[in-house]
Amino acid sequence: QVWDGPGGAPLHVFAGHRHRVNACAFDRATTLLASVSSDGSLRLWDVRTRSRKLALRAHQHEVNACAISSDGQRVATGSEDGTVVFWALDGDDSLWERWLEGDALLPEAQVQSRLRPLAAQTSRSAVNGLAFASDDAWLAAACSDHSVALFSPVDGRRLRGLAGHQGPVTGCAAHPGGPWLASTAADGELRIWDAAAGRCQSTVRVDGALLSCAWVDEGRGVVAVGANGLYRFDWTGGAARP
Repeated sequence: QVWDGPGGAPLHVFAGHRHRVNACAFDRATTLLASVSSDGSLRLWDVRTRSRKLALRAHQHEVNACAISSDGQRVATGSEDGTVVFWALDGDDSLWERWLEGDALLPEAQVQSRLRPLAAQTSRSAVNGLAFASDDAWLAAACSDHSVALFSPVDGRRLRGLAGHQGPVTGCAAHPGGPWLASTAADGELRIWDAAAGRCQSTVRVDGALLSCAWVDEGRGVVAVGANGLYRFDWTGGAARP
């Protein structure tokens, strides 16, 4: 379901998944919405026309996370089995038009030829969150093995791992204009990393598990959702402050 941000009013319900919806992501222009589900599928929705653009079988297991690149040319999905897949979105509109009606999944041959899936492998632990860098230089994957893995969106190569959390990493979010990455974990920690350097810049701990995070105010703050409530932290490039 899509909600109006300022007013909080429901705008539209996109229906079609056959199981629980686990994650969704807008493109930068907020005209395209991606959603993933425990049914293994990825669905793309046209926000302006409020219609389905595409549906495909993305993984053999539950899909927990998705993200759309800043340039709108790729969507990434992450699964319970530890795989991350990049899908190309640079095709012409004929691909979308063919599947606007009905409820069929895109055939595998079309998926391979038009969306050119590129698979990357984490440490075989579940992927719980995904985030593209603001310049699309990397994709971060929040993993249940207590790490954040960084991948190249160009060739799927693993660039580095970010270690330090003492519990499954539940979510991550890339800064809108800098090299920083925020991550949350079941250990109750919010960590902010210099992703390019692979270094943790700041750590804040709260009572109870943290579930997800997002940058706000053009990168001047981070909001984290936890088992015990909602937390806001200010960020000035040094240490995060409640």
